[in-house]
Amino acid sequence: EEDKSESFMMSSSAMWMERERSERDALLQRRASLENQIQTLVDVPAIR
Repeated sequence: EEDKSESFMMSSSAMWMERERSERDALLQRRASLENQIQTLVDVPAIR
């Protein structure tokens, strides 16, 4: 009985960590695309 609850805790913890990682990846991707947009905006006046 105890083994079951312990393995459940481990699996739910692993799921939580996986969700944390995917959310952080999404944030990093969004920031990278924002930085790309800003870089493009900065580059345009320099080209003119």
